[in-house]
Amino acid sequence: KAPWEFCGSFIIALEDEHEMVRKAAVKAISKMFCWPGGAMDAFKWRALPFLLDSTQDEAESVRIVAMNSIACVL
Repeated sequence: KAPWEFCGSFIIALEDEHEMVRKAAVKAISKMFCWPGGAMDAFKWRALPFLLDSTQDEAESVRIVAMNSIACVL
């Protein structure tokens, strides 16, 4: 499967009630997001809105990981 086909699984994890699950999901997206290469470009642009949403998470640790992830693209 193409990397962007897994976005649904990440969305479910990002909306989980447990902070640790949301943080792990952001970290997993971050690893793929910061990965150089053309195959990941489509995933990066599909994942960006969800990382932006994660910067407003109720848990500070999730917000920090999300902001660091977005920094990879800048």
